[in-house]
Amino acid sequence: MALPSVKNATFTIKVQEFQKPIKIRPMILAEHKAIQMSTDVGQESDVALTIANVTASCTDGLVTAQSVPQYLLDFVFLQLYISSVENVINSRYRCYGHLKDEEGNLKYDEETKDPIVCDNSIEVKIPLDTATIIYPEEFNDLKVIQITDTVKLYLKSLSLQNNLDVSELRVKIVDIINEIDEISIAKEEGPDEADKAKIKELTDKLIGMRQEIKDLYFYYSVDHIEDADNIYKPETDFNLQEFLEWSGNCPSASFNRLEDFYQNVPTVGMDLHIQCPKCGNKSDTKLRGLKDFFS
Repeated sequence: MALPSVKNATFTIKVQEFQKPIKIRPMILAEHKAIQMSTDVGQESDVALTIANVTASCTDGLVTAQSVPQYLLDFVFLQLYISSVENVINSRYRCYGHLKDEEGNLKYDEETKDPIVCDNSIEVKIPLDTATIIYPEEFNDLKVIQITDTVKLYLKSLSLQNNLDVSELRVKIVDIINEIDEISIAKEEGPDEADKAKIKELTDKLIGMRQEIKDLYFYYSVDHIEDADNIYKPETDFNLQEFLEWSGNCPSASFNRLEDFYQNVPTVGMDLHIQCPKCGNKSDTKLRGLKDFFS
């Protein structure tokens, strides 16, 4: 006899990036297990992509690794986790306060004469429903670059897939640096001419890849370009090379605050106020990004 069919209820959330509420269905058991398995055996990128795939499935393809900024994907998944698994998760934090005597004076180590660190492991409950998207004060101003009187460039935060693409290049850069180091110390007498030529080849490649990351990051940060008559979207109206050629002919001063934008993008976060039961020390811990909640 066939088992009864199960129809999952849905719920909606509102975020300012979408005009309409986002409709979400809770995770099914198979999806939760997939995330747990990737957490147990996968790399960080595997976990992130599994979470993205589950979120895409639960939002009917609306919120994906490619379609939205990573902070928005993180926030939607957090709401999904709350509705499907639990609202409060347990974590542990170590207290780095200093022990004091009954009179409130610091206690010192007899040998080192240094103040004694509490080093207590504290169990902390994290209420996930208090997490929010934190928008830096300058974000809305920084994301608009005035190129000329009539031309503006609008920036956006990178998607998860964008960040993974950039991270992949960074891993390759680390591999090249390690290869250069290995060649440099491989021979007791030092690198010979062939080694030096190889080091120069790798160094030139390293410089090129670092510039490639900067260019790719800039391109991925573009939401659109507009003038008095048209709106131009990346991939639809121009590609990476066309954008680099275009931006290379723009006034240099236009991009003076580009780095400020990179450092002031929204993120999912909350502030935890923790008091150690052993020494009484109070501390504030900032959780920023999905990884901080589940690490």
